[in-house]
Amino acid sequence: MRGHVRISGALFAGLGFQVGLWAVLVPELVASRELGPGGLGVVLGVLAAASILALAAGGRVVDRVGRRPLAVTGAGGIGLALLLLATVEARWALLPTAVLYGVANGCLDLGANAIGTDVERAHGARIMIRLHAGFSAAAGA
Repeated sequence: MRGHVRISGALFAGLGFQVGLWAVLVPELVASRELGPGGLGVVLGVLAAASILALAAGGRVVDRVGRRPLAVTGAGGIGLALLLLATVEARWALLPTAVLYGVANGCLDLGANAIGTDVERAHGARIMIRLHAGFSAAAGA
């Protein structure tokens, strides 16, 4: 059980850490790309919409391919999206990057929650509260 809880904890902590990292990067993104409030709103809206769509479609995907592949794909996509956000200079490239980041975030979020729920169910342990607390702690860090 400990191994399963550690894996779940790592997924939630990674998800929280990237949320905190993203929050720190937003002012730099705005300054370096000379985004006004409207431009930032479009980027954030596209990111949120992509994440919501990934979560909506993810239920079917997770049942077909499994929880692990969805979580690994999400983590890899987030890493790539953060790298692109730090390196692409063209303003037009922000929207596809926001789509990638949103979809990846939705995949990792769904995968982490599905794995955490599976661990909770399999071991009869109530760990989801601690996992979400770990998410928040990692986001704050």
